[in-house]
Amino acid sequence: MIVSSKLLLEEVFVTEGVPEFTFVEPPNFNEILLDVRRPGKPVILEGQSGTGKTTCVRRILFHLQDGWQTEYLSARLATDVSRIQAIATERLPGRFVIDDFHRLSVGVQGALADLAKLAAELGTEGNLPKLVIIGINQVGSDLIQLVPDIAKRTGIHRIKPGGEEEIQRLIAEA
Repeated sequence: MIVSSKLLLEEVFVTEGVPEFTFVEPPNFNEILLDVRRPGKPVILEGQSGTGKTTCVRRILFHLQDGWQTEYLSARLATDVSRIQAIATERLPGRFVIDDFHRLSVGVQGALADLAKLAAELGTEGNLPKLVIIGINQVGSDLIQLVPDIAKRTGIHRIKPGGEEEIQRLIAEA
């Protein structure tokens, strides 16, 4: 990629938001992409804050360009929490990314976990939502405790740190 104008250092090496120039695909990027692409299969991205969970999902959705409309919702926004509750109770069709899942009430988390299990079992024939859940630390374990039989039906991923190979590839592409 050739940049025609000079950029400030902080524009290239961002510490917040989605990095435009320095995103390094994690080693498990393709595994996550396959799970996101598979209709009906719930996907959970868990890990510490700042590890690139949201950025990874946004990049995957950009790569897919599959015509599916995706609604991105954050449990940090009251209006989004209302929408998330509606998805859980009304079983709205579509693809939804629910970020900061850990901030939702246990009741809403449980309703989403039940919905995710149904979606995994019925696939596309159930016309149920595709859920991509993002949260810190052990969100996958927490969901499994709420709905134990969801474990084998869900893609649970942690963003693995990029190693030297991934970083060298990024440098070579620059």
